[in-house]
Amino acid sequence: MFEEITKGIDLAIKAHLQKKEFIARLMSEPGLPLWEIGKPALDGRPYVDLKKATYIIGIIGLNECVEHMTGKQLHEDEDVFKLGLKIISVMYFKAKEAEKKLGIKFSIEFN
Repeated sequence: MFEEITKGIDLAIKAHLQKKEFIARLMSEPGLPLWEIGKPALDGRPYVDLKKATYIIGIIGLNECVEHMTGKQLHEDEDVFKLGLKIISVMYFKAKEAEKKLGIKFSIEFN
């Protein structure tokens, strides 16, 4: 299961990189849809700086994941709860590894 979770994080990171590249193109020159938010403001900084942005990876379906793996939900068993924490930990460290490698910020978001 952790291999599949890692593949999912890799896919989310790849999607964020593609999105960043696409938005950068839309901000790159006058006449393009996002030119206004990409050009420097009066203080010399752009309204949106893709190099300083945070790219969010959400946790959706964690309870369903552990239930599928164990037959119990997060709140039903302490060991299942710990498994959920381990899953989140794997996601977090994979995102931090990508941060160092790519030089952009990733965040694991909890709802």
